[in-house]
Amino acid sequence: MSQKVRMDMLPRLPQRYAGRGRPGKSLMIDELCEQFGYSRKHAIKLLNAQVGWRGEPGGRRGRSCKYEAATVEVLQRIWRAAEQPCGKRPVSDC
Repeated sequence: MSQKVRMDMLPRLPQRYAGRGRPGKSLMIDELCEQFGYSRKHAIKLLNAQVGWRGEPGGRRGRSCKYEAATVEVLQRIWRAAEQPCGKRPVSDC
């Protein structure tokens, strides 16, 4: 199957996949693996993911910032004045 056909066909598959029950999803995964040569786990991840096929990227993940912007600025000035004593910056830009 050509790359162009894949790019035309793949964005519609997650919508069809979401509307099916468990037996229908299993059949759809089997067909996808047979046609495109994907492993089952890869096919499942692609069908469940929004980012995989030009979807909206997810929001920022992880722990929120510890410091406010003014505090970060002061800490970075101190770090630079001390000639950057460690390789990693002690405070990330939030």
